[in-house]
Amino acid sequence: KVQPFSLIDKFVSLLNIKTVDQITVENSERKNILNLNHETIPAESEDEEDTDQIKPDIDGISVDESKFKTLYQAIIGVSYDALADENFSINQNSTPFITIEYSLNNEEENVLNKFYEYDNNFFIVEQYGTQKYLVNKKSVTEIFSNIDNLLSENNS
Repeated sequence: KVQPFSLIDKFVSLLNIKTVDQITVENSERKNILNLNHETIPAESEDEEDTDQIKPDIDGISVDESKFKTLYQAIIGVSYDALADENFSINQNSTPFITIEYSLNNEEENVLNKFYEYDNNFFIVEQYGTQKYLVNKKSVTEIFSNIDNLLSENNS
């Protein structure tokens, strides 16, 4: 018997880098703002297309584009691991462990993901007002350390 979960796209927010202007990653202790700062490089001939280049920064500190793209892939690479128990509900007074908001440049609504405690191994994701899916805690908690690593590499 085929389980519906096995057929869905497992990425929480798989967004094309060209459509994202900013990512805000926040928890109760800190907030980081990742700006992509898109620049369009005009094509050199009519046969070519314009290219999108980014000049990324984190909290106003310029960072290497290639390393930033690796961080970006880690953030958008967070994926669902399982379905939550259908009887589980988030306490109304709960604060998310972490929120990730994507500000888009394509006239679509911003994407807001809230990650709440579920158990020792998983967070439950709230997206578009629904909470159905679980993600491995490690993939989410590593986001801040990945940001810190990129900023410390930048300072060395």
